[in-house]
Amino acid sequence: MEIIQLALAVIIFSFVYKNMTKNVALSKKQKYLPILFGIISTFLSFLFVLAIALLFIKLGFDKASVENPLAVSIMSAFWKAGLTEEFAKLLMIILSIKLFKPKNVYEYALIGAAVGIGFTLHEEFLYGGSLVGFTRFLTLFIHMALGVIMGKYIGIGMYNKKNGGEYKKYYALSVIIPIAVHTIYDACTVYNIALKEGDNLDENTLAVGLSAGVLCVLCAMVWQWIVIRKLKNKSAKYLSMSLSYGQRQ
Repeated sequence: MEIIQLALAVIIFSFVYKNMTKNVALSKKQKYLPILFGIISTFLSFLFVLAIALLFIKLGFDKASVENPLAVSIMSAFWKAGLTEEFAKLLMIILSIKLFKPKNVYEYALIGAAVGIGFTLHEEFLYGGSLVGFTRFLTLFIHMALGVIMGKYIGIGMYNKKNGGEYKKYYALSVIIPIAVHTIYDACTVYNIALKEGDNLDENTLAVGLSAGVLCVLCAMVWQWIVIRKLKNKSAKYLSMSLSYGQRQ
């Protein structure tokens, strides 16, 4: 089942990514190596989570001491996913930028998309293989959309810096938005206390938690396509935002 789910994800991403890159002159390395980097980022994020867990142990911090269910969900989502996974992907996006020196903002966004695809493919293999796992296809493009935002804003920042415009804000947005969106999404789904400890919660807290989870998934389903569609609609603009680095590798 894991192989089937992975194969379906590969087919879907192949179609979407091919459409995104069809009018851009990219080498095969620039097209596909960031996807491999995205897969590598999953291992990096695990190491980051482990490092933070060890730090918590050393400091004597125990999340069981936090009584607010919402705080527990947000805290877990932040350090286990929002912070660690997005930072790992950021490192791989920066590595790709250093290697391939993208010519325009659109290519920056494509690098982010590719890293997001790689991260998702590895997750589909790890968490696939069940009916619940197949529901992940509802938000299959979340990591890709987060990568697009990260790459796009880094590219805009680079472009503005080159042309004497505001750039620090865009560098900040490239990190803050993905971390915030990812944390909120996982707090309402994967680390939702209502899903993990429903039997131990009062009816009101349980109802609020489950409602938040359903609403978040519905919003994410729409949001991921808005990000991808917006990139397509503004592709001409981003392609025209040129950054000259000399000859491509």
